[in-house]
Amino acid sequence: MDALVLRVATRHGRGAEFHKFAADAVSVGRGLHNDVIVADPWYGAAQFRLRRAEGRILLDVLDATNPALLNGRRCSGTGIALEPGAVLTLGQTVVKVMLESTPVPPARTDSWAWWAPLGRGRPVLAVLLVALTAAAALYFDYLDTFEVPDWGELLSGVLFLVLVITGWAGLWAVAGRVLRNQPQFSSQLFVSALVTLLTMVLTLGAGYVAYAIGFDAAVHALDWLLGAMLSFTLVYANLRLATNLRRPATAAALLVGLLVFLAYGFEWLEEEEFSPHPVTETLLRAPFAKLRAGLPPDAYAERLDELFAAARDG
Repeated sequence: MDALVLRVATRHGRGAEFHKFAADAVSVGRGLHNDVIVADPWYGAAQFRLRRAEGRILLDVLDATNPALLNGRRCSGTGIALEPGAVLTLGQTVVKVMLESTPVPPARTDSWAWWAPLGRGRPVLAVLLVALTAAAALYFDYLDTFEVPDWGELLSGVLFLVLVITGWAGLWAVAGRVLRNQPQFSSQLFVSALVTLLTMVLTLGAGYVAYAIGFDAAVHALDWLLGAMLSFTLVYANLRLATNLRRPATAAALLVGLLVFLAYGFEWLEEEEFSPHPVTETLLRAPFAKLRAGLPPDAYAERLDELFAAARDG
């Protein structure tokens, strides 16, 4: 006869406890005489008794002070037949009834297997990537300046970016501590910095593509697509590191889809009905003026005037 296995967890807890019994009867409650002692103030001293009879699992509800739910439905009395996999919910505690022969899901592939052997080198690698991201942000901000740069303003912007990355990683590490009792701040920091760096590089590249081909609509759509993909990567990695969700990809896709929908809606609402001048803002971006090989600012401004005139007349 298969042994009885009880999985005991809180509704919002960080983990679960498993208890295995070969006996024909198991008692569950807050009293210290029980086989499974549950520290839940909504439980009675003797709350449940599970027993085996004629090959079946029977449930006795011994205390009716608070409602007990069996698979989401209220139950009471004695001799209630259970099937393996039945879930008992009362107060803040969830008890799942299983047999030792109950199959378990296959092991999930650890996509971070390469990261674990780094050991103490993980924090160092994460900090170095944050420093690289900060340096790239400072360089890109410098490219956006026509005049003598205000280094104090540039450095404050980079410092704010570093604080945002660190804060984001810290919040996910706290979530991992609460949900899995396993904070992974270094991993969260590495992922956050990497996605931020890729976002900056790809956004700048999309801007240069827009300048090269002059097709703003396609590049705008590409910019949105890249942003959605990078956001999905960031959220998916954070969910994998901080939670035990069985389908983190689905959860990340739903969350990012909602954010994209809201962002697109706000952008659409902010669009003006009429535009008093040609939309050529991509041509006015500072990096294009600064990085054009040897083109003087006056010649560049004259070229822009010609483009504006052609757009106005055509």
